[in-house]
Amino acid sequence: MLRELHIKNFSIIDDVSVQFSEGFNVLTGETGAGKSIIINALSLALGERASGEIVRSNEKEALIEVFFDIAPSVLSSSAQQILQDSGLDIEEGLILKRIITVQGKNRSYVNGSMVNVQTLSDISKNIVDIHGQYEHQSLLSSENQLDLLDAYGNLMNERSALAEIYASLRALKKQITERAQKEQDRAQRVDILQYQIHEIEAAGLRAGEEEELREELKFLSNAGRLAELANQSYDALSGSDSSCIDSLSEIISSLKEISEIDGRAGDPLKSAQEALPLLEETGYFLRDYKDSLDFDPSRLDQVQERIEVIKGLGRKYGQAINEILSFYEKARIELEELQHSGETLDALKTELEEVRKRLGIQSLALSKKRKAVAKKIEKGLLIFQCLTHGFLLLLHRKKGMTPLTVSGHHPME
Repeated sequence: MLRELHIKNFSIIDDVSVQFSEGFNVLTGETGAGKSIIINALSLALGERASGEIVRSNEKEALIEVFFDIAPSVLSSSAQQILQDSGLDIEEGLILKRIITVQGKNRSYVNGSMVNVQTLSDISKNIVDIHGQYEHQSLLSSENQLDLLDAYGNLMNERSALAEIYASLRALKKQITERAQKEQDRAQRVDILQYQIHEIEAAGLRAGEEEELREELKFLSNAGRLAELANQSYDALSGSDSSCIDSLSEIISSLKEISEIDGRAGDPLKSAQEALPLLEETGYFLRDYKDSLDFDPSRLDQVQERIEVIKGLGRKYGQAINEILSFYEKARIELEELQHSGETLDALKTELEEVRKRLGIQSLALSKKRKAVAKKIEKGLLIFQCLTHGFLLLLHRKKGMTPLTVSGHHPME
């Protein structure tokens, strides 16, 4: 309900606030006291057109602010939608504010958020009826007439169900339009995806392969130097007459003889004896290693070419192999969806026809019920009219006046 009206610099009003309580409120006063000005101010707060002439003399702007303690469910569906689209919350009440300057410019606010006058009017048009100002009478609004008809006939649930079906219909139409637009580019996109997928599949990439290839490239690029170092080390260790192992064997033999004479040579002898098998094992490794170095120049070319292939794919689909393979999976899924998009479009069209039929059946059923309710209201109004005119006829006869007629007929006929 209306709780408070604040008016400032409006017409002859300087600054006034009017509070309203529960129940019936009456504004009284002599002619010229400003009752109509308060009503006019309320009308402007609800979105009525305004000019700078209403600003109080010697002031720059007028302000009208009104507070309604009202539940969102009381508002019309269109008003609720506007509030929802604008992100406005009225759980704690609705505050409408209007500022009009002497130049005729105005600013409108709903709960502190600036809106245009049309939005202000759309939100507030079903909140207040100012009888006598016909543009504010809700009974003259076709939207309100339908609301009243459905509320009187207990048809609001059926109306909501019908609205849900219609919303489904609109959503399906939107999906079909989007699918149809995609269909135009589908063939070209399919060709591109098929090429990309084939290119990646043909490469036969394997996770971790790039790291292995780079290690092999490093080995092959240095194969000559590795062979040279292995041969030198093997010769120095055991492959020559003056090899390290032969020298160590002679040293061990000498230390044995020394230790037989001087026990202090026992520990060095032991160390030398322990070192000998380690050196021999290293010699075996170097012998086998140098023999295994079979350098194949063609393999180096193959590894380099393979790395270049991976680099080429990386420039298109991702730097690393795992990124390329991820791109491949996404492309494959998209291709599959596109190849079945025609089936999806047909399914959506079939569903649309089913929803359209259901909407037609429900609409027809609701229309019949509305017509029945309208007939009931019409009949009630006719009875009320006849009773009213009957009362007036008796009143006129009592006063000896000429009987009234309604549409050319006697009201009691």
